[in-house]
Parts: sequence; C-alpha cells; structure tokens
Amino acid sequence: MIKKISIFLLILMGCMALITRHFYQRLNQPHTLSTTNNQGSDIPILYEIPKGMSAVALAQDLAKRHIIDNSFLFRMYLRLTKKDRTIKSGVYYLPKQTSAFDIAKLFTSGKTATLSVTIPEGLTSWELFGLLKKYYKLDSLVFDSLVHDPKFSMAMGIIAPSLEGYLFPDTYKLPLQISERDILSLLTRQWHNIISRTDTSNSDVYRRFGMHGLMTLASIVEGEAATVDEMQVIAGVFYNRLNIGMPLGADPCIRFALKKMTGSLYRSELRRNTPYNTRLYKGLPPGPVNSPGQKAIIASLHPAKTEYLFFVAKDNGTREHYFSRTNREHNEFKKLRQVNQTKK
Repeated sequence: MIKKISIFLLILMGCMALITRHFYQRLNQPHTLSTTNNQGSDIPILYEIPKGMSAVALAQDLAKRHIIDNSFLFRMYLRLTKKDRTIKSGVYYLPKQTSAFDIAKLFTSGKTATLSVTIPEGLTSWELFGLLKKYYKLDSLVFDSLVHDPKFSMAMGIIAPSLEGYLFPDTYKLPLQISERDILSLLTRQWHNIISRTDTSNSDVYRRFGMHGLMTLASIVEGEAATVDEMQVIAGVFYNRLNIGMPLGADPCIRFALKKMTGSLYRSELRRNTPYNTRLYKGLPPGPVNSPGQKAIIASLHPAKTEYLFFVAKDNGTREHYFSRTNREHNEFKKLRQVNQTKK
C-alpha cells in the first residue's frame, strides 16, 4: 500500500513538474508584436493601462488584442508572483519581440513610454505652454493659474510669487501623458537640482539680491545676450547700473510686461507704466522675465568687472554687441550699427 502511494505521489509530482514546465514555457514563448504604418514598415505597439484596471481585465484585454496567447495563464502568473498588486498605470511601448514574462515585468517596472522634449533657454511661461501644446492636451487656464499661484510655488519649494523664471530649460524625457501640475513639478525639480550644484557663496549678486534677485538678473541677461561669450559682460553692465542707481533700460522686461516677445517696440510702449518697465523704474523688476539657463545664471552670479554702462547690438551678422563706458561712445556705436544695417 505504501509503495503504491509513493508511486502515485511520484507520478503526481512528475505531472506537476511537467505542467509547471509547460506553464512557464508558454509564458516565456517569444511573441511577435507589431503594427504597420502607411509606408508598410513596422512600428512598436503603444499600450495603455488605465488607472484602476484590474489584473483580470488587463489579461483579457491583452489576449483580445493578441498580445498574449492565454489570459488565464497570464492572470495566474500575476497572482502567484503577486505582480497583480504592483502593476502601474500608464502608456507603454511593447517591443516587437516579447513574451508574457517580459510584458509582466514591463508593466510592474513603471517604465512608461516617453517623449524627448527640448525646452530652450529664455522662454516665458506662456511660450513654454505653447511649446508643450505641440505634444500634450493641456489646459492653458490650469497651467497659468498654477504658474501664478504662490501656494503652489511654495509647495514646489520656490520662494517667489510665481514659477515664472524657475521652469528650468533642458531636454526632458517625458511620459506620453502628463498633467499641468506634473510638468511644472518636473521642471522646478530640475531647477532645484541645478541650483543645488551651483556655488553661490562667493557671489556679491546673491548676497545683495538673494535667489529671486539672482534669477531676475539672469533672466534679463538671458534675454539680452545673443552669445554665451557675452553673458558675463552684459551681466557686468547691468550690475554696474544697479550699483550707481541707473535704470537698467532692458527691453526683455518691457516685452514681458506687454507679452510682445518679438517685433519693434514703439515709444508709447516704452513709456508703459508697469513695474517691469526698467526705463521708468530703477533697480530690478519684480521677478524673472523668462526662464534662464545655467550659463546665464552663472554669468549673473559673477558679473564681469568692467566699466561698461551701455551696449548695443552690432547688427552685422555676428549677434554680438558694442560695449561702451559713456553715453557719447554709446551714441557713436548706434551710428555704426545703422551703417551695418545698410550693408545687409
């Protein structure tokens, strides 16, 4: 009797081993996935897991779309390995050659599909929104209200009335779906990351004006400098003006107030009564007028020690400026710029 039971148990164990082996072989079997575009070339499948989707519904949907062969086996694997509790919602790229094992691993990794989005230096918040709208369905009212919400700024660790100037320009790997709040959080986190690695201890600008003043000056330098090589000199010009109580006279500031980032500025616009009109009001404006990059921030931390008080674009195709110490020299350079313009 004992011998018969032992034989039965051995047979049962063998059967279980065969079933288990078959179970794992089925799940590990590579499966070719692809969709075809109009040109006939293969492109990866995008698959979205909505928030709250159950493991049962996920397995059934994958089988329905012929992404996996057997929904029951996939569901059992998720339950036995407890992966059904760690599936993360989002949009995923599924490789052309993949298995049920690989899919389960991907869906629990949270490695969702991403877009590479480059945000250039010197954008205002509304210009940034225009750029992001090319990739995402965002609400301009929600985006703008968050940018200018002091409570949200404080929650992001920004001690300023708004996030204007703190939305750091960089190249980002962004998920295919993102909210207004999440994109602003990501950009301000990158600003914190850059600033945490920037030495402000030996900066007269930082000691005198603090972080908000530094970012404000850096945004003006970013708006005025057409080449990186001139950033420190331009920062030096503005710092000299601040030191002697001379108006900054910076066009990027009035452009920000007018929301007119290109085109000619008329005399009536240059006389507009706004705290951002640095022709009418001395000192720094209330806040940044764009989001400066790291090079403009560093240049503003340590402005060039110079006697220059004026600069004007050469307009000769070099994107450089003429720098001068006196208004008389400045006027001479303005005449030279006019000559350069006639040669174009």
